[in-house]
Amino acid sequence: MKDVQPTLAQGSDTREQTGRPMPSESVDSEVKIRVDLVRRAIRRLIANSGSIYSHATFDEFETPYPGQARLRDALLDYAAQVDENIQAGRNIIVTGPAGTGKDHALVCLARRVIERSPIVKGGACYLRGEPCYAGDEVFHKQHIAYEPTWENVQLWFARLRATFGKDTEETENDLVDSLIAAPVLVLSDLARPTGVLSDFQADAIYRVVEERSSRGRPTWVSVNVATGQEADGRITPQVADRLRAGALILRCNWPSLRSPSEVVDCK
Repeated sequence: MKDVQPTLAQGSDTREQTGRPMPSESVDSEVKIRVDLVRRAIRRLIANSGSIYSHATFDEFETPYPGQARLRDALLDYAAQVDENIQAGRNIIVTGPAGTGKDHALVCLARRVIERSPIVKGGACYLRGEPCYAGDEVFHKQHIAYEPTWENVQLWFARLRATFGKDTEETENDLVDSLIAAPVLVLSDLARPTGVLSDFQADAIYRVVEERSSRGRPTWVSVNVATGQEADGRITPQVADRLRAGALILRCNWPSLRSPSEVVDCK
């Protein structure tokens, strides 16, 4: 009798015969891609926000003051409805005195959103000039859809000033456009340590928040102010008004959480 070789119709759909991965292998590959993209996004987040936040997560979020628990829960609710909030362009404004954990809370939120974000296939995604997707061919043009861009505003102002020099390749428009383009933008320390924004600073920030508002892109902000009236005075009423529209506003009304490790009386 003539030998009969197995065919696909006979149920022998193997990787060797088709050249395609089996379903279980495809699922494993997708999981590995997601893990790698999330890891890269979190690494960028910590690099930009600061290594002090490398272990900042909601799981480790301490709440010695009752208000901190309410802050955490409000941000967890935002993350639980991340698709709706991001697509609605819902801003977040966290206000309060220095040292109350505003940026820490926003890092925790950014991390949770990265972990919950869908993966986008196709198109280009760049943050600070670095591709958001992994470089290996298997990851080509896949990235975290809602990856937040973290920007310390005072350092960004310094970069803006540097564009006036002759030896810089960046332009003012480059810096403004990079913030406008971010799917989610986090502006840390929007208000100056003292005084109000200069006309130049206020104009640049207004261009960012106005354009992001018109495109429905959410902006999260931390501001060292105690009241909305103080925010108007420090970051200008126009900027504050744009950010407040439809926003989740969280006020941190507890004392600074920073304390010295040791105090030595040197008299």
